[in-house]
Order: sequence, then structure tokens, then C-alpha cells
Amino acid sequence: MLSSANTLPKLYLSVIEDVIESIRELFCDEGVEERVLDNLRQSLTAALMSM
Repeated sequence: MLSSANTLPKLYLSVIEDVIESIRELFCDEGVEERVLDNLRQSLTAALMSM
């Protein structure tokens, strides 16, 4: 079980990075600008840190 207070945020940040990386090519193929993914990462990270 995850017992450290720092473990969950690190896990969530890792999931955010994994999701961003897994959709990067899809977004590129659809013509979505790279900064959209950067903005998404920043928004998700900020939301996580505010919890």
C-alpha cells in the first residue's frame, strides 16, 4: 500500500506524463499544436498540486 504522502503525487505526475506521451502522436496526426499538450500538462499538474 502507498504510505508516503509524496508517493501519490509522484504516481499521479507519472500517469499525467504517460498519458501526454501516449497521445502526442495522435494529436500531431490530427494537427493539434504541441503547446496544447503543454497546456494540458500544466493544467493537470496545477490541479494535482492544489489538492
